[in-house]
Amino acid sequence: MPLLLGILIFGAIALVPAIRSSQSIIIDAIFITTYVITGIVTIVHFSYIVRMSVFLLGVYVLGLSELITHGILGDSLFFFLGLIIFSTILLSPRAGIVAIIVNIFTFILLGWLILNGRIPLLNPDAPPANIEDWITAGAV
Repeated sequence: MPLLLGILIFGAIALVPAIRSSQSIIIDAIFITTYVITGIVTIVHFSYIVRMSVFLLGVYVLGLSELITHGILGDSLFFFLGLIIFSTILLSPRAGIVAIIVNIFTFILLGWLILNGRIPLLNPDAPPANIEDWITAGAV
């Protein structure tokens, strides 16, 4: 519970500038939805697994939004690494392994979609990445 309260407090401080500086309604919706869901599981009593799963989902969604905004050369790797670490610490080593598998699948799927031009990056000024960049960053 204290972890989620801290997330809500620091999240509120970060949410307002993030929304004001964002130029994408998709990213705004992702940030607001993640914050609201975290608030719900903090206020309403849910089991530990549900609360931590929502926290981990929030970390994953933030990493995913960074990935579709800036590509593999952005800051998304830190969120995905955090997902693995938090999953292992807060739930179990098996959850950490599942997080690794989910991350790899995410990199493969989004890498393929972005490199083939099916999903354009939300930031038009993001540096272009080639397949070598995706493989190298995904292996880390």
